[in-house]
Amino acid sequence: MKRLLTGIGFFALLSGCTSVQTTSELTIQQLDVKAAEKSLQQFVRSAQQENGIYLYQDEENSFYYVFLNGVNMKEVVSALTFSDVEVTSEDDTLNIAYSEDFIEDIKDKKLANQLLYKIKLNQDYETPQTFKKW
Repeated sequence: MKRLLTGIGFFALLSGCTSVQTTSELTIQQLDVKAAEKSLQQFVRSAQQENGIYLYQDEENSFYYVFLNGVNMKEVVSALTFSDVEVTSEDDTLNIAYSEDFIEDIKDKKLANQLLYKIKLNQDYETPQTFKKW
């Protein structure tokens, strides 16, 4: 009887340990720039001066924030917009891919020329890379 209880206890302990181990996923979520937290809004304001792709890592190193800025139009005839943002990983490299396009109808108030994304990391990455899709 004692061996049976010990065996059941040992089995419960082992199965409990395996169920605790969960793997977090690498995810990406689009955020509203105006509703972002204060430190993130400061980051966005500092990056608004020039078009480009900007990365910001939180203090706990569990998230990257990606700001795609195309609001500064050099030509009045078209606007830079972004779409199809994806995130993947390969070993210790984080890959962030996006598409960009030039829109002729610049009077459209819903241009996607300033996008903010939150990337939940599933591990520590040594190298973040951004790629423009062709």
